[in-house]
Formats: sequence, C-alpha cells, structure tokens
Amino acid sequence: LAFSEKGVVDGSFTADTLGGNARLAMSHADDGLHINAAGSGNFALLRNTWPVAFVDRISGVSDWRFDATQKGDGLGWIVTSSMQGATIDLPAPFGKRAATAMPVRIEGRASDAAARDTVSVALGDAGRVVVQRRIAGGEAIVDRVLVLAGTAVEQAGDAERPGLWIRAGLDAIDVDDWLDVDSTTPPPGRPAADRAPAMELQGIDLAATRLTAVRRRFRDMNVSARRERGNWQITLRGRDVEGTASWFA
Repeated sequence: LAFSEKGVVDGSFTADTLGGNARLAMSHADDGLHINAAGSGNFALLRNTWPVAFVDRISGVSDWRFDATQKGDGLGWIVTSSMQGATIDLPAPFGKRAATAMPVRIEGRASDAAARDTVSVALGDAGRVVVQRRIAGGEAIVDRVLVLAGTAVEQAGDAERPGLWIRAGLDAIDVDDWLDVDSTTPPPGRPAADRAPAMELQGIDLAATRLTAVRRRFRDMNVSARRERGNWQITLRGRDVEGTASWFA
C-alpha cells in the first residue's frame, strides 16, 4: 500500500468475500481514483445479504469482477460475471444450467447529490433489466423496474414509470411455468418479514411466436396487460384467439 497525507493512494490486498477469495487494487489517475477487484463467489450466500425477488433461485460458484472510478461528481461502477458454474432456477428465457455461461454486466453510478440513480443489468442474450432507485436519507429505494427480454432488448427503454413493467419479444414462452414461480419465498434462515417486498407488476407487453397458457398453445400471440385500480385489463391478438379480458384480483 502507498500512503499520502490524504490516506491510502495506491495499493492492493486480498480478502474473503461471498465464500471465495478476492483481490482488490486501488490506483489514482488523472480521471480519479480507480478501484478494481476480482474473485469467485458462492451465489447462494446472496440469499442472506441481498434480499430481492428470485435471489434464492441462484446458486453455484462463479467468477466476478468489479471496476469503479471515483470522481468528484460520484462513483461509476461495473460488475461482470460469466456465470459459468452458477445455476438460475427460473423458466426460459432467464433460466440456466451450471455448465453454460450467461455473461452478466451490472452498471451503475452513485452520487451523493443525485435524487435518483439507475442500475442497468444485462443478462447475456436473454434480456436486460433497468432499475431506477430513489435516494432518500442515504438509502437507495427501488421504485421503478423495466424488464426487457428477447427482441425487446433492441428497443430503447428506461424505467420511467413507477412499479414493475415487462416488455418481451420471444420465440416461445410458457406462462404457466412463470405463474408457478414464487418470488416472495424467503431464503433459508431468513424470516419472511426480513425479505424485501416484491415490486407490484403494473404492465406487460408480450409478443411470442408460441405461447403456452392454461395448458393450451397459442400461435403468433401479442398480449398487452395493464393493472388498473388493482385489476387487470388484457388485450389479446393472435392466430388462435383475439379479444379483450378483465381479471379481477
């Protein structure tokens, strides 16, 4: 480590985190302080440290890398992982086996002066998640999330509306499989009261060549659904069905 009158300015060290070894390096350059770290981690340990929806469905050990630059106006950071060796127990298109890779890139920027920030999560070829957080009292509170899957990733999109929104263009999707997924089950050893509440889904825009729902298959489907005062208004267009429906929750 190298020191100055302002503290540590350059150096590197090792540490144990997420059940694996990590190496951290810091250096100063003209554009600010650079922080780089890399290692491997057991994703199952995220269940007790990161209480968000579906985290209990990620397991296994994989590599990770963290790169950040601290400037006068805030900290910009990127986390990447090949996810090789990790399992995601979710239906297509987001599920994966341990033997396959799904390059993940999480990018964000933190600023003490900002009232909001944005975190973008790229999930290989499967999709992208855009998260907007409200900064209040030193805490970042997630209040807007946009999930993009399949061909919808190619379209411009930002989490500009409150709540959870989904846009997807897929060859095939099984809605029944997704309805069976419980995003609110607390991980082992963590009471349900300690789990962050699932964000309420507000809208879905889905296009699928093959869609399975209520144990039936539908071709060339376009589905648009909006939550209105707690109930759902749904528009369906496809080769096998067309019309509107209301679902009273």
